[in-house]
Amino acid sequence: MSAPVRRLGATYFVYFAIVGIVAPYLPVYLASLDFDYDTVGLLTSIVLGTKVFAPMFWGHLADRSGRYVFWVRMGALAALTISLFLPGARAFFWVAVALFGYSFFWNAILPQMEVITLNALGAARQRYSRIRLWGSVGFIAAVSLIGVALDYLSVALLPWALVVCLASLLLLTFTLPDRTGRGQPVSTRRFLRVALSRTIWPFWIMVFLLQWSFGAYYVFFSLTLERAGYSFATTGMLWSLGVVAEIILFAAMPGLLKRFTLYQLFGMALCLTIIRWSVTGWLTDSPVIITVAQLGHAFSFGVMHACSIEFLHRTFSGKGEGLAQSAYSALSFGLGGAVGATTSGFLFERFGPEVTFSVAALLAGLALLPLLSPLRQRLQSRG
Repeated sequence: MSAPVRRLGATYFVYFAIVGIVAPYLPVYLASLDFDYDTVGLLTSIVLGTKVFAPMFWGHLADRSGRYVFWVRMGALAALTISLFLPGARAFFWVAVALFGYSFFWNAILPQMEVITLNALGAARQRYSRIRLWGSVGFIAAVSLIGVALDYLSVALLPWALVVCLASLLLLTFTLPDRTGRGQPVSTRRFLRVALSRTIWPFWIMVFLLQWSFGAYYVFFSLTLERAGYSFATTGMLWSLGVVAEIILFAAMPGLLKRFTLYQLFGMALCLTIIRWSVTGWLTDSPVIITVAQLGHAFSFGVMHACSIEFLHRTFSGKGEGLAQSAYSALSFGLGGAVGATTSGFLFERFGPEVTFSVAALLAGLALLPLLSPLRQRLQSRG
């Protein structure tokens, strides 16, 4: 493994270690501040909701300047600075302000990291999944260690773990391969013409619906397990298991992309996601079944994300790829995630996990419909 690839892998490791702190345990931390489930869902939706506009803003700046590493570095610095205010925030307003500020700058990072990585790989972009899997390793390390720690230490220490990881990420941004270009003369009108064409726009609907379904998982999976009597250590292990499956999938992804079309992979992943959400909502009390369901993360996230990145690279390479990656982040993880967090908070407060995850399964089923559109012909092509 070359030095630039190792540095990219290390950066993904720490970035997703932060995700391993925030995604499973932020709702638990917010609940410890005596917020009800509606409010927990609303506050979590702020973190996800900033992805609706922040990635597009940062992606536009990065594409115009060609300075992708610079904007990653600025995002890490600003997110670190604002996160220092989170440990002292207790009232709803100040927690909301801290989460908004942190996530606005945090969301400058990943879409530009994807472009930096694909540019560094050049023609060997099939190796993307094998670099990205180090992010999954980082997630596992964080979610497992934090899970064990919270069985013995106060959840109030969670924001400080976030601060330490953000500081580490900032240092790593100074090691990234910096292929500063002249910048692309990005035309928003031209980008929208391609992005909204009849063979492309159904893709945005598909990823939006998928991430809407993920709202139940990201916000309420840990709380569902807590209600069912699982310890924090076991919760961390279950989150980790899903990501272990994701790592194995990422390692196998180059072979899968050669053997199957994107259409086949998307369809398979969405069908398995429907099953996963269904059993998560209704059979949480069975450790065996919930363990098997977590293995589905390899498909519901791993296959869907890797195929989405590949699709965007094939479609937008040299034509505003940073903006395309940012649009993907905005519409799926941002808008889809925010709507999912908010609606899941409403459902979980009133009907519990069974209905919440059943609605998630329905949304994953609706995400299959775009595969019947003209998008299908583009996804069935190879390379």
